[in-house]
Amino acid sequence: MQPTTTSRATQFAVSLEEVSQSYGEVTALDRVSWGFRKGSLTAIMGPSGSGKSTFLHCASGLDRPSAGTVRLGDLDMGGLRETELTRLRRERIGFVFQGYNLMPSMDVERNITLPLTLGGRQADRHWLDEVVHRVGMAGHLDRLPAR
Repeated sequence: MQPTTTSRATQFAVSLEEVSQSYGEVTALDRVSWGFRKGSLTAIMGPSGSGKSTFLHCASGLDRPSAGTVRLGDLDMGGLRETELTRLRRERIGFVFQGYNLMPSMDVERNITLPLTLGGRQADRHWLDEVVHRVGMAGHLDRLPAR
């Protein structure tokens, strides 16, 4: 699925164009181009070491690629300063890590709402109820991650 310049902002939520990422002599991504359509669900699968995490880290702005362009809608994330990237990730990008990165001393509700709290905002109760219902966590908001 090759993104095109004219339709990227309207067609793709996130697009990568000719993205490469190297760590020393290891090339994790080599000129990868892909577009994630708005409202779509995409599974990234492959063997260990195939570049899945690197791909997602570049697509989400967690890592800057060695080469290429990553866009969120029509916004080129490569031109953003680190503080702008942090704000963008907090406000516009959802990411579920393979290792959950939950705060062990916080209950489920506080773990879910932590990014909002760090951004100086409060969670909308209707939104929170909908999210926990959809993922089957309703009734477990007071539990700690270890439970």
